[in-house]
Amino acid sequence: MQNRILLVQVQFAGMTMALGEFKITNFVKKYDYTKVTENVCPECNIKPETQKQYRCSKCGTEYSSWRKLKRVLKGTTDVVEQPRLVEEKEKAVATIYKMDALEFAKRYSDATKEDKGIVPVDTNSVQNLMNLVVAVSRFGQVIVLKWNETRQQNVALLGLSPSNRVILKEIVPRPLAQIQSSMVVDLENVTEEQITLARQLIENIPEVTDEVMTITDYRTTGMDMDAIEDVQPEAVQSLQEVLIAMKAAQ
Repeated sequence: MQNRILLVQVQFAGMTMALGEFKITNFVKKYDYTKVTENVCPECNIKPETQKQYRCSKCGTEYSSWRKLKRVLKGTTDVVEQPRLVEEKEKAVATIYKMDALEFAKRYSDATKEDKGIVPVDTNSVQNLMNLVVAVSRFGQVIVLKWNETRQQNVALLGLSPSNRVILKEIVPRPLAQIQSSMVVDLENVTEEQITLARQLIENIPEVTDEVMTITDYRTTGMDMDAIEDVQPEAVQSLQEVLIAMKAAQ
């Protein structure tokens, strides 16, 4: 999605009405550690030339991947260590935390790095995942998970997507998250007038259709649409139904 000025309009009863112009911005800027570090030849400590491979202009050594280089602070030979945080085949262990959603909104950013699905593997996991989802949706809690990957730490929020899918939303953590431009709203202080105006507006917005949710740009060129239609639908499971079935099987 590009940063741009977006004109938002609604079409109803054969008319088009502009709802306003909105600026799409990055509300968080990810700190770029490559500004203060660089990959260099492990032997000569100079930045290699980049062609099909990485070639050191001093010793002539070629490296097939940047992973074979070493990272140093720019202007120095000080190595940026990248120790393993999780050993090979070691199970990743996440610690879970909670915070009131209003307090979380005041203190932290939830800029998304990546969304993932999360699927429980046993009865106990199913029950506890259901409890956590209820805590998020009914008790106004933010559920945070933090764990180590191979060489970095991940922070993610457990929650529901607009389609009620249970997701892990990996966020850009501090201090990498540098807040740029965003807007927050205090829904506790919404007035009756605002509720009335919102109801009037939403009643005039048309329903979403398959056509709306389907793109037709250069990225779809050459796709076999008939083959795509024949693909089996995604495996959507109801957490409640899985829990009931597991309890019945006990």
